[in-house]
Amino acid sequence: MFKSVLKLFLRTKALVGFYGAFLLFVLFFAARQFMSDPGIDGILGACTAPLSFSIFAFVLFAFIAYEFGCFCKRYSFEECLRSTHNGYQKFIMVQGLWLLVLVFVFLLLMLIWNLLLCVRYDIWRTDYIVQMFLNVLLSFFLIPCFGALFGFTASKSVKRINAYLLLVLFTLLCSPLANRLGNIIYEFGINIYPFLNIFDLFPPALNWRPVAAFGHSVLPYRWVLTGFWALLSLGLLFWKMSEKRRRIRFSGILVSLGFGALCFSLFLQPASKLLLASDDPKASIMADWDYYMQKHKDISETAATFEIKEYDLEFTVGRELRATAVLKIDKNNLNEYPLTLYHGYRIQSVADGNGQALSYAQEGDAVTVYNPGGQIINEI
Repeated sequence: MFKSVLKLFLRTKALVGFYGAFLLFVLFFAARQFMSDPGIDGILGACTAPLSFSIFAFVLFAFIAYEFGCFCKRYSFEECLRSTHNGYQKFIMVQGLWLLVLVFVFLLLMLIWNLLLCVRYDIWRTDYIVQMFLNVLLSFFLIPCFGALFGFTASKSVKRINAYLLLVLFTLLCSPLANRLGNIIYEFGINIYPFLNIFDLFPPALNWRPVAAFGHSVLPYRWVLTGFWALLSLGLLFWKMSEKRRRIRFSGILVSLGFGALCFSLFLQPASKLLLASDDPKASIMADWDYYMQKHKDISETAATFEIKEYDLEFTVGRELRATAVLKIDKNNLNEYPLTLYHGYRIQSVADGNGQALSYAQEGDAVTVYNPGGQIINEI
């Protein structure tokens, strides 16, 4: 049956042409990169340049899988396959295997490209090679596989126009354009980034130049988010395929949705997710602008009554960022010491250099440390 499916695929010259043209474009881009200098992006930027093909690969394999999945209806032999013992299910499985072969060829091409970049720039650090391989596996195998599953499931669920509209909408929500949309809507006081984050499949920094701002991303949230969407599509595929075999149908749906829910719960857990550019103004480098310019415009400066001669900061990084600060001041007998914190910190305790507790009052970022009686204080 594999040969029959192969012949059927080769009969569709459009799909073969799109797939071949995409591979040739990858080869052309790689050759052009090898013939030019890294430029302003530097070596890391050059090594991460292939990442931009992840989004194009998703669209391509979703399109191929949709058209490939519609073959049964288009050539009117779906009823014949369903009349045989497991014929339809076997045909679907062989189609899936053939799509997996197409994805594997693309994966092999991208892996060779990345290895040749390591040869050109003499990058043979073991940790970088491992990071690069994991990134290639995620960006150029798992995401294209999800694209193929997405398109194949759509071919069994919706009509062509609706499927293409769904693909365009999903791709736009996953692309850097969604960040621009989120930023525009945020100007009206509406934060849609928690919704947009569940579509954050592709490598971050695709909208950044240079891409070296991030490099190879293998953060946990991308793996579990890709797994969530893939399992969700697989559950829907089970719903459409096994109409007569209810036990297989519901078992496949429950297993897919169960593991999908597990992946989504892991995605919601705190993780080391780096938010770049204007992504989520409340949590990224735009947070300062949002905090001071949008929500606290009434903050005013006051003249300092003392100077900090020296300070020592000790940070503890865990599920929360904790800090211990030791301040040496020039005037040690004031009744109160007004201080301003970087936003978001909450004071737990204040003491002098001898460890004696000092009273304080915190209102937002403003902290006032009290020294009743003007006792001598060298450190806070």
